[in-house]
Parts: sequence; C-alpha cells; structure tokens
Amino acid sequence: MASKDIPFIDMIKDSWPLFQRQPLLCTGVSAILLYVPFLVVAIPVCIVAFLSVVAVALINKDLAKLTVVPVGIIGLLVFAYAYNYVRAGWIYIVLRLLRNKSASFNELKDGYRWSTNLFITGLIMGVGTTLLALCFLLPGAFFAVRTALAPYLVVDEDLGPIEALKKSNELVSGYSWQIFAFLVILGFCNFVLGSIPFLHLIALPVSMGFFDLALGRIYQYRQGEELESFD
Repeated sequence: MASKDIPFIDMIKDSWPLFQRQPLLCTGVSAILLYVPFLVVAIPVCIVAFLSVVAVALINKDLAKLTVVPVGIIGLLVFAYAYNYVRAGWIYIVLRLLRNKSASFNELKDGYRWSTNLFITGLIMGVGTTLLALCFLLPGAFFAVRTALAPYLVVDEDLGPIEALKKSNELVSGYSWQIFAFLVILGFCNFVLGSIPFLHLIALPVSMGFFDLALGRIYQYRQGEELESFD
C-alpha cells in the first residue's frame, strides 16, 4: 500500500484523460447498467405484479394485498441480480482500461463470473448502510466508506463477499476521509445531473462512467499498483 497519500481529487483529475479516450464505451456501458435492468426486469415485474394482484383479487380481495409483497421482493432480487451482472462486466472493463489494456462492450458478457458474489456483496452493502443510517447517520456513512472498494475486489481478485468486504475495510483504512469526500462529490454530481429534465438520460451515464473510473483508480492506488498516466 502506498506510504504517502495522494489526494482523491488527483485521482478524479487523472481519470479524465482516460474517459476522453473512451467516451462511448464508458458512457454506453453505464447507460446499459442504468437502463437495461430497468427495462428488461423492473417494468415486466411491475406488469406481472399488477396482473397477479388483479387475478387474486377476483378470488379474494384480502389475499390480493398479500400477493404484492412476495412478487415485489422476487422482482427486486431479480432486478438486483441483473444489475450486478452488468456491473460486474463493467468493473472488469474499468480495470482493463485503467491498466491500459484493450476493452470493448464484448467484455460485459464476462460479468457472469462474478455476478453472484457481487450481488451478495451489494446486498450486504446496501442493507448494512441503510440499517445503520436509519439508526444513526454516521455509522451508515462509515460502513459505506469502508466497503466502497469491495465490488472491485470481487471482480479483480475473485473474492467472496465477506472476504471482499474485509479487505475493502483494510484498503480504505487511513484513507477514509478521502473516500468519504469522493462519495459526497459523486452523490452531489448525480443529484444535480439527475435533476436536469431529459438531459439526465445522458448526463447520469456520463457521470457514472467517469466516477467509476476514478474509484477504480483509487482502488489501484490503495492496492499499491503502479498507476498508468493517460495524459
């Protein structure tokens, strides 16, 4: 691990030339990640849930209310798995780009190799952050920061969920405030760009693609890798 901290803002700046090299790939994959699981899974699940409730209501109205919950949970899990399948492929692409290797949309299919572990890791991260944030805001933020690099570890080192979360905690140690500031800037940019009518359909994938590159660079740095220069 590096002995002298490089400010996270430098990681963001250094990722911009790489993003400029591959704008269509970075933006396109991020758009797939944002919109395809929604279109392919979320919308069909909503239709199935509606039809299920209507069908059950014809038999028993009280039972119809209970139908929504299991259908919703199953749909949410399927959506999360589809999302993490694409995200695993995207992280693989990010790491190849950062290591100055060739990458294309074709690499997305490789996401199946880590999709299950990434799904479980993301589930633990999401539930843990939410529950801790509901109790006390700071523990939730702390958990989110300390586990931020876990998805990269799942893909890069083929670690299981628990191992990835533990190692992420180790890698982030001593760099927590930098990661926290990074996540704040990421959240702010996504909020602002997501508030722009119509343009958010393009702006959000651009933001996601760029900041995923930056977080991947931070991951490399905390791993002690030699960082490529893309200027």
